[in-house]
Amino acid sequence: MGLLTFVMSKFTLPPQPQAAAFGRLQHHCVIEQLALGRREWHFTAFRKLDEVLSDPAFPCLFGRRAWRDKSAFLLFCRRAEDQGLEDLHQGLIEYTEFVKQTPVNQRLFSPLVIFVEDPPGHQAEAHHRHAWHLLQGLLDADRQPWPSGVPTDPNDPLWTYCFNGVQLFFNISSPAHRALRSRCLSSHLNLIVNPRENFDVVASAQDRGGQLVRQKIRDRVRAYNAGFVPAELGFFGEHGNFEWKQFQLNEPGLPAAHQARHRGIIMSDLNFSLTALYMTSVVSLLVTPGPVTLLVVRAGLAGGMRHAMQTICGTNAASLVLIFASALLIKGLLVIDGTVFSLVRMFGCLYIAWIALGMVREAWRAPPGDAGKGSAPIPARAGFVRGFTLAISNPKDIIFFASFLPQFIGVLPTPDQSLGLLTVLWIVLDFTTLGLLAFLIRRVVGPAQERRLLLISSLLLLLIGIGGFTHAVYEIMATN
Repeated sequence: MGLLTFVMSKFTLPPQPQAAAFGRLQHHCVIEQLALGRREWHFTAFRKLDEVLSDPAFPCLFGRRAWRDKSAFLLFCRRAEDQGLEDLHQGLIEYTEFVKQTPVNQRLFSPLVIFVEDPPGHQAEAHHRHAWHLLQGLLDADRQPWPSGVPTDPNDPLWTYCFNGVQLFFNISSPAHRALRSRCLSSHLNLIVNPRENFDVVASAQDRGGQLVRQKIRDRVRAYNAGFVPAELGFFGEHGNFEWKQFQLNEPGLPAAHQARHRGIIMSDLNFSLTALYMTSVVSLLVTPGPVTLLVVRAGLAGGMRHAMQTICGTNAASLVLIFASALLIKGLLVIDGTVFSLVRMFGCLYIAWIALGMVREAWRAPPGDAGKGSAPIPARAGFVRGFTLAISNPKDIIFFASFLPQFIGVLPTPDQSLGLLTVLWIVLDFTTLGLLAFLIRRVVGPAQERRLLLISSLLLLLIGIGGFTHAVYEIMATN
């Protein structure tokens, strides 16, 4: 019984249609027949790959044998926006189940060859970004536990990509490669997938025979690429060798590969321009006079930088609560009644006005040039509590976050990742901006102006509280 016959007897695919199905494993021989005379992108890519792997000079001996024996599985995926990730996920589930059910020595020459419809732009960088986006999407969608004994840090030499409980190696190949011909396989983006343990059987780095096989393949890579050998090639587990770097081999003029993190973030998927716009918007909002800004400025003038930072800690704790509530609102898990919301807002604004009134009295009674001095040190808890209660007292910020954050939800591939990053950036920028503002004002403002500025900031805060209270009362009366 031949290898292909044995494999197919152990792992039966569904009946093959008259056209290649997306997201389902395909038999090589079936696609070979369907591709005759067809011009669809996936059949064109298949014929190009057949041409490349039929070349005796192609360096991967195991890949050539799998193609010659027609024992490879094929998978066609549409663009990510056209359910490409769903296609990849479904097909890889099928393939990894086959891997689990089949002894390793009976699937050594049964890799998975994935054809991906081109993303917009046909440069190698665009292909690589698309490939990493798909790989990250798989990690995010994987519900199987990470295999024990496999590190989750991609900078560990023993880290390897895992999906559905199976350790996998991905070869990312782009038709835009020029110097790296060995990673230019077809007319479209290709991902070649092998179980990682296959390499330990056919070319183990632990024995002399495996080392000779690897050296022979590398010599063939050098010859096929006209002398060019990527620096990323190495042995698994070797100090300084990282598996993810070998997924995407590089050539001069192309950006280096990015890490594939264990259910984390691939930085190549970060929308830098949108992130920069978000950071600029946040800083602009923070320096605009509002209750929190005025409170922090006043805390810095009255109690020094230590008191200002304690107040900022309190306002940031409140921001986390408000952002969490807004995230629930965005996801549809929280519904706020309009009347109750207005009542809470009304009492919150009363609290702001009450705090501000006390601040006005303190500033008015302070002797000129001696504002904030001569009194006992302000307890750390007082600054934190005042900052938290003032920032949390305006529930309108929940609506603000719920309307502001979705405008930047595309900074990362998934909404949850984006909300996490946006929250971290908000806290970092909040601390930095408000702390710097309090420091600069304290340095610039002299003793003669300190009392005046304390009084002005307290009065502004009082006006904000009164204005918010008036608007909340008007909303309640209008709704009733």
